[in-house]
Amino acid sequence: MTRIAYCSLGGTISSTSATGEGAVPSLGAAGQLAAVPIAEDVSIEAHSLDLLPSVELTLDRVADVARFCASLVRDGVDGIVLSTGTDALEDVAWALHLTWDAEVPLIVTGAMRAASAPSADGPGNVADAIAAAASASVRGLGVLVCFAGELHGAAHVAKAHSASVAAFTSPGFGPLGLVSEGSVRLAARPAAPPPRLGLPTAHPPVALLPFSLGDDGRILRALPDLGFAGVVVQGFGAGHVSTAWAQAAKDLAAAQLPVVLASRASAGPVFRRTYGFPGSEQDLLGGGLIDSGFLGGHRSRLLLAVLLGNRTPLPVIREVFAAVGI
Repeated sequence: MTRIAYCSLGGTISSTSATGEGAVPSLGAAGQLAAVPIAEDVSIEAHSLDLLPSVELTLDRVADVARFCASLVRDGVDGIVLSTGTDALEDVAWALHLTWDAEVPLIVTGAMRAASAPSADGPGNVADAIAAAASASVRGLGVLVCFAGELHGAAHVAKAHSASVAAFTSPGFGPLGLVSEGSVRLAARPAAPPPRLGLPTAHPPVALLPFSLGDDGRILRALPDLGFAGVVVQGFGAGHVSTAWAQAAKDLAAAQLPVVLASRASAGPVFRRTYGFPGSEQDLLGGGLIDSGFLGGHRSRLLLAVLLGNRTPLPVIREVFAAVGI
């Protein structure tokens, strides 16, 4: 008998609505499982951790969830499924993936339609996620996302549609595999192993600032006075900003504030050695900014917050980004 723990944080998958009213999180883990077919060889246990829309989650709360999931592993579960709201699902999955150090699968899922909707997609997603959590083929891969029959790695998954039940993709990479007929069919494996970073007790504030046309960069210069411990700069294309932004970012880096360079594009890496104009990737990386690789802005921000929470020295921060961002 395979023992699976199902944990719920809230979100659309837990939401119901009365006639004429908006859906709100109200259905606990056991109530969600009532609509899910469970295989005869699976023993399922339910844990209601919260009833929150995912926009209310914080990194500290996700760290608490990671600790709870680690306690389940110590208690002997074979796999864990965590459901949460889809708005922050990719962030939750990535934050968990950064510190998850167990071989036991941790599968994150959710729903695009409320539990009270006539076409609710939550039960099917949970059933597939349970099948994935019970599969030996995904052990040791860290945290995965299971949605609409697809399995995605935490490093690349993104919510690409605000309404479709197939809302999640991995831009530039595609899914790692499928859950079909209750079985996992894995076609690829993540290029980088799980980072297995230490779990911080607190997360210093890290800013995420996308460059936009005509922005003069004054907000960058204000960050130290606002108490930020680091910043991720999202440049155009392969990592490009104006000369004003470039100078502000390089000044922060020179003052030993960690400044990470990411791309505003939905897929592809930051370049390293193609363009040489002021504000180009060569100018910025040469001026002390940290290359995020393929991670993009929000994943880089979460990674930097975890590293700073662990009081990681700046040279080691660079090494971790090089290893994780590929």
